[in-house]
Amino acid sequence: MEAQTAISFLAGLIGAGVGAYAVSYFKVSAQIKAHTNHIEEILDQKYLIKNKEESAKIDVVTNRLDDILKQQKAITGTNEAEKIDVLTAKMDQVVEQQKCITLTNELIKSDIENISWKRKESQIIRRQKIDEVYVKLLELQYIRGAYVANKTEYSSRFHELNTEVIGIIHLYLNNNDELHDEFIKFISIYNKTDELAEITCKESKTQQFSKFNNEEIAPFQSTILFRLRDLMKKELGE
Repeated sequence: MEAQTAISFLAGLIGAGVGAYAVSYFKVSAQIKAHTNHIEEILDQKYLIKNKEESAKIDVVTNRLDDILKQQKAITGTNEAEKIDVLTAKMDQVVEQQKCITLTNELIKSDIENISWKRKESQIIRRQKIDEVYVKLLELQYIRGAYVANKTEYSSRFHELNTEVIGIIHLYLNNNDELHDEFIKFISIYNKTDELAEITCKESKTQQFSKFNNEEIAPFQSTILFRLRDLMKKELGE
């Protein structure tokens, strides 16, 4: 009987202890869970805060990059615009230079054409004058003798022919003194012929003119006509 009572008492103590332990366990478990949830909530909040901070940093960096890109685009655009302006200015300069070159070439071409035309015109005139003076010299071969023999009748034509020959040679056929010696000799013959025409003694005048003609006029006439033919060949390019 006492033994049963003791067992019952022990069983009661054990049951009470187990119950108390169970109650204590559940309380502790609840507290642990509450603390765990609180910690998780704190961690979640910290994660969110951290995530927001990182997002904010990323946004700042992104915005900064956008600003840099915009600035770079602006700088690049400005540089390109400046390059285009420089190239445009250079192109304008080249165009102006080309205009000047073209104008200069046109002027040179025009000058060359004018020079060529004037040269051709001069050649035509020289040919005409060579032919003209050649004919007048042939006429003078006859007029000299006639003038010496009859000064009054042939004076006008004699002086006219001599003046025309002198003018043609002096103005058109004396380039680089090409007929200088002939020109001087012609004037000398002209003056000497005029002096002979003044002689009153017909016989003496005839003798002196005949000698003068053979020794001076005839050789001169041959020389100057040959020189004129040579000049004409050069003008014709022969």
